[in-house]
Amino acid sequence: MYARTQVYINNKLREDYCINSNSENYENEKWVKASVEIYGDSVINQKIEGEIVLSYTNSVVKYESPFIINGRINFKEGVRGVAYWMKMDKAPLKGGYIAFQTESQAIKFRNIRLLNFCGCTDKKAENYKSYCLKVKAWDQEFLPAFSYLSCLTTPVV
Repeated sequence: MYARTQVYINNKLREDYCINSNSENYENEKWVKASVEIYGDSVINQKIEGEIVLSYTNSVVKYESPFIINGRINFKEGVRGVAYWMKMDKAPLKGGYIAFQTESQAIKFRNIRLLNFCGCTDKKAENYKSYCLKVKAWDQEFLPAFSYLSCLTTPVV
């Protein structure tokens, strides 16, 4: 691994690999509604059944040394190299991938919906959503996301 994400919770950098939420445990075979609000790299709220169960701020890239096996760096060809990740260390997280994972239990997903929030406050746009906030240019450079995805965008004035 070259890099991972680190976040702040209550203005304190959390260096742990796994952070527990305050969500209750749900019984098997029960569908649970999960959503993520992403405000660029400034605030991310994870919700279960409409309640915030984990909120963090200032997501940054954290460089970590690659694994060394038999004296050689273990990485696949074609991935970004060590120098890139060293340069990105502590940089605000501006992009990436959406991944679904579980640590120890089987999980099923259904009705996964992604909404591109670029232009979503423009009434003429195909993806217009009346519930999206209108953001002033001096407020922030990201539109808030009320789903699984946010995007970098030109601020709405």
